[in-house]
Amino acid sequence: MLWDLECLGIKDSGTKIKKDERYEEVKRFFENTVTRDETGIYIIRLAYIEGKPPLANNVEVANKRLQTTSQKLKSFNKDVLKESRTTPVRPVFDASTRDKYGHSINESLEKGPNMIDVLINILNFRVYSVGLSADRDKAFLKIMIDPTDRDVLRFLWWQDGQVVHLRHCTIVFGVSLSSFLLGACIDNLQKHAPDHLKRHRQKAFEILFY
Repeated sequence: MLWDLECLGIKDSGTKIKKDERYEEVKRFFENTVTRDETGIYIIRLAYIEGKPPLANNVEVANKRLQTTSQKLKSFNKDVLKESRTTPVRPVFDASTRDKYGHSINESLEKGPNMIDVLINILNFRVYSVGLSADRDKAFLKIMIDPTDRDVLRFLWWQDGQVVHLRHCTIVFGVSLSSFLLGACIDNLQKHAPDHLKRHRQKAFEILFY
């Protein structure tokens, strides 16, 4: 199948209702916890699946991954960079790695609704004779994670030849919740746009394709 049947509205009604209820809970959690700092940067909380056990420390797995990846990178003759892109190298972190009890970050976090999951809405892009598209420069790096949630996003890296422990401060490529958080921040931004943009903000969001 080229598309998930849910996108076409063909899915068991009971399953869809249950999923829709969870999605609404994730949206409410976002709206109740999102804040902005003095510069306007969004600060978000991670939404955990209710009843999931706490994540264990998997620093040993992370260290093995770091050592193996470092050796592979050293064997490359040269780097291949996309000079035309704003981010020549974009690392994707494996948030599906399991701890010693078989749990991963992605299994513990809500995924949130797909902000463009209805195929008909995407086709609204073709309503007008001229279509515009844009790419927000380093969008994920513009959304901060609340300090209380950063410990589950620790990673290892090199500093002066030594392995150091770091924490992500922004939403992460590879975490299943990240795409929803970006869409939710855009939605929140248009809802709180200045009064002089009220005529345009909702219509623009209705045909937004990101």
